[in-house]
Amino acid sequence: MKTFLAVPLLLGLLLGTAKPGRTEVFLNLEFDFYAVNVASNAPLFPQLLRASPITVKSVKYTGYTSAPIKWDFKYRIDAQTGQCRIVSSRTFLNAKITMPRIYGATDRQTNAFNGFYRALLRHEMGHYNIGGETAFAIDYA
Repeated sequence: MKTFLAVPLLLGLLLGTAKPGRTEVFLNLEFDFYAVNVASNAPLFPQLLRASPITVKSVKYTGYTSAPIKWDFKYRIDAQTGQCRIVSSRTFLNAKITMPRIYGATDRQTNAFNGFYRALLRHEMGHYNIGGETAFAIDYA
C-alpha cells in the first residue's frame, strides 16, 4: 500500500526574501509498506528484519528513507549588459519512506510493535526533514 503527499511551496513568499525571479520548492513524500506475517511464538524484531526488503551495503534495515533532490532553473541574458539573470528556479524532493506493517500479531506483540513503529517513523521523518532543509538551501543559494 502506498500513501502520497505533495506540498508545493514558494520559498520567497515564505521567507519574505525572494531573490529576483520566482523560486519554488516541491516536497513530495510517499509511504510504502512491506508485510510482516508475525509468528506468535517468536521474538518480533528478528521477524521484522527477515521480512524487510531493505538491504543497504549488505545490512538489513526495518525502515528506510530515499530522498533524492533535483533542481532546474531558467535564465535570461540581458541584451545590453550581457549578464545572465536567473528568472525562475525549481527544486524537487521526491522522498519515499518504507515501513513495516504487521499481520497476525498477538496483543503483546502489537503493543511492542506500536512503540517501535513510532520511534522508527520519527527517525525516518528526520531523514525526510533533512532532505527538505537541503532542498530549500539549494533553492535559496
